[in-house]
Amino acid sequence: LLTILTTLTATINSMSADSFNGGIIGGQNISTLATYAALVDPNGALIDVSGGNFPTIGQINGVSINNSGIGLIGGRNNGTGAAYAAVVAPNGQLTQVTGGNFPTISGTISSASINDSGVGIIGGRNLATSAAYAALVALNGQLTQLTGGNIPAAGPINSVAINSSGTGIIGGQNTGTLAAYAAFAASNGQLTQLTGGNLPASGTINSAS
Repeated sequence: LLTILTTLTATINSMSADSFNGGIIGGQNISTLATYAALVDPNGALIDVSGGNFPTIGQINGVSINNSGIGLIGGRNNGTGAAYAAVVAPNGQLTQVTGGNFPTISGTISSASINDSGVGIIGGRNLATSAAYAALVALNGQLTQLTGGNIPAAGPINSVAINSSGTGIIGGQNTGTLAAYAAFAASNGQLTQLTGGNLPASGTINSAS
């Protein structure tokens, strides 16, 4: 059974589904430039997110939801230029992330993932410094910035994922060298760069799982 979700002129940049036919979507209302995100119930009804300093103007680039109905969203506040990310409760209430040297001056979050234990991971870029940015996310929104592993001083993290054991993987590009970049993320936030396997010396990682 296909359920069609209808909106005004808009774009959906990311979507994710749980094992119980629920989901989460995120993007932007092109007519108003407003940020958009919603939970999707098993019948196809949309539940708007609220709270958590959700940006009036901006976009959501990455979303994820676990089997408990807890979501994670990330994108950008185009009003302030700051990156934006939040944990989403099953009723749509948002808890904005905090700490972890989050790019609050200028930045963007490109990807988000959350496991069934409620541990999340986000990745993007600090646009004020051009540095890659990635962090683990606790259920209360507290961030642990990912460090080590030669994470690029210049470049984006395009995609992130996390497994049930809390081990993450991130991928993007080092724009200083133009090399593709990928790393494992331990539960303590330490990165181990991936090498070998003909990883492109000039290229990018667009997706990770």
